[in-house]
Amino acid sequence: MTTDRDILEGYLDMMQARIAAGFEPYLLTFMFKQLKGSERTIALRMTREVERIYSLLLTRVVKRPNKTPDNQKPLMLGCLDWQVPKADRVSFADAMQNDGMHFHANMLMPPIARSMRTLEEIVDRSRLSFEGPNKMLTRLHVEPIKNNARYVFGYGLKSVQRKRLGHDDILVMPKHNSEM
Repeated sequence: MTTDRDILEGYLDMMQARIAAGFEPYLLTFMFKQLKGSERTIALRMTREVERIYSLLLTRVVKRPNKTPDNQKPLMLGCLDWQVPKADRVSFADAMQNDGMHFHANMLMPPIARSMRTLEEIVDRSRLSFEGPNKMLTRLHVEPIKNNARYVFGYGLKSVQRKRLGHDDILVMPKHNSEM
């Protein structure tokens, strides 16, 4: 029987194989303004917003997303996470927003992209499309993964490792056209 741990290990192996093929790894943290509703409703809204942002970023990376094979598109695996206040790293307000719920994603950028920009540059140029007073997202933090990628990938999916979520709660992008 396949367990959540086996599936998680498979995802981590797949991500490492993509890095070996020349993909650039990043850790993304999506912070949201206070959302209304139950935890389940908030989680669904956050996940849909992350999907929307992925599709916006995709058009800035790949010229024809519908005609490009999935293995040449950016790969993103992520899931919800919950913060706790930490003395030196997280503000109390961030930790308490949506009861600390936010979204982490590991993103691998393909070696051949539409523009020769890094994901950080693409996000900085596109911030107004997904951040701001009239948007759900208050902040999108992009951090390149310089070393120990497997550990960082695990950090991005730690809610599954800690069994707060199951493997079916992992958002995998791109989705196949039949899933859209």
